[in-house]
Amino acid sequence: MMKMSMRQLMLIICLLFLTLGINAAQVFSWPDCIELAEKHNPDLVLAQEKIVQAQENFKILDSTKAFQVSSSVTARRAGSSTNSGADNYSVSVSGQKLIYDGLKTQYNLEASAKRYKASQLSYRSTEAVVRFRLRTAFINLWKEQKLREIAKEISERRQKNLELVELRYKAGREHKGAVLTAQANLARAEYEVVVARRNLWLLQKKLADIMGKDDIVITMVKENFEIRKIKEEKGNFKELVNRNADVQELVFKREAAEQDVKAAEANYGPRINANTSLGRSYADASASNSWSVGLSGSLSLYDGDSKKASLDKTKSVLNQVLIEEKKAKESVFYTLMETWVKLNNRLDQLEVQGKYLRATKERAKIADAQYSTGLLTFDNWTIIEDDLAQAKKVYLEVKANVWLAKAAFIQAKGGILDEG
Repeated sequence: MMKMSMRQLMLIICLLFLTLGINAAQVFSWPDCIELAEKHNPDLVLAQEKIVQAQENFKILDSTKAFQVSSSVTARRAGSSTNSGADNYSVSVSGQKLIYDGLKTQYNLEASAKRYKASQLSYRSTEAVVRFRLRTAFINLWKEQKLREIAKEISERRQKNLELVELRYKAGREHKGAVLTAQANLARAEYEVVVARRNLWLLQKKLADIMGKDDIVITMVKENFEIRKIKEEKGNFKELVNRNADVQELVFKREAAEQDVKAAEANYGPRINANTSLGRSYADASASNSWSVGLSGSLSLYDGDSKKASLDKTKSVLNQVLIEEKKAKESVFYTLMETWVKLNNRLDQLEVQGKYLRATKERAKIADAQYSTGLLTFDNWTIIEDDLAQAKKVYLEVKANVWLAKAAFIQAKGGILDEG
């Protein structure tokens, strides 16, 4: 019997350690979230595929400059009413090299290279958006964890308050309304604990979805949120605008459009190719060799204004991108200003709210002692208790808003996943 008990004890201990290990694995830090999002976030995966496509498009265009080689093999049998027929075979290899096309191919290559750069910057833009969404989900989950802790703390405090009020009521020093109010306050505090637990489940799912790993279970997140002033001044915003990935992407798109215009203009000129071929043919047991070297040129005389329409289209695209680039710079500049102002306002608000919280805690401490000794009425005491509970929640909300504002400022700068 004793032996069975020891085995059961060891099993329980093993299960306990296993459970602790699993729970530890489900606690995510900010770097953990970044690592998973970089690998699995679907938006980032799609943006990476667009880079690959742009790179391959460049390779396709670049291949047109190379010496093009092709081969052919022909086998046939021919005859007539007076001839039973004869077999003919031929083998040939031919090559062609572009000599001149008015630099159209070169302009197309340069445009493709610019679009490849733009695709890389598009990835950075996507990364900035993903970072903001990920950081927002992370902060909201962290805030809800802290809110649950506050809710539990308030619930425990309300329980003690109820016990104190009931003692005073039994002693004839408090009225029935005070007891009912204390019971209602406790019920509300317990309700807030339940709500926080439900919200946690929802926010955990949200964070996992953004990371692209909806199969993981997040029990909690951990982060040391240090509060400090942001050093960027207004004078730096123009430089930040020029470094913004959205703006840089449009710059490369504009440069690509400029090359497209040049390519469309070059399309009016002639095209010259160098050609060469080698061949061998067999017919009626005889064989012969052939070869040729030469140049070929072509010039379109009339195409129904197709080239003109193509040129006008590329010019229109260029004008469009120029306008988009200008608008993007203005938008990013304003967004930087706006998020910078909001962030510093939040920081100042947090400092003020911290003073209110410290004052409310001290006031509640004094009120507890006064109510216990009968120097403070229940109505005044419960108001002070409500103020303390509210001050804790507001301080947490403001602190979370500081970090949400910082996340918005980093996004406005075009910050990538592992920034700040």
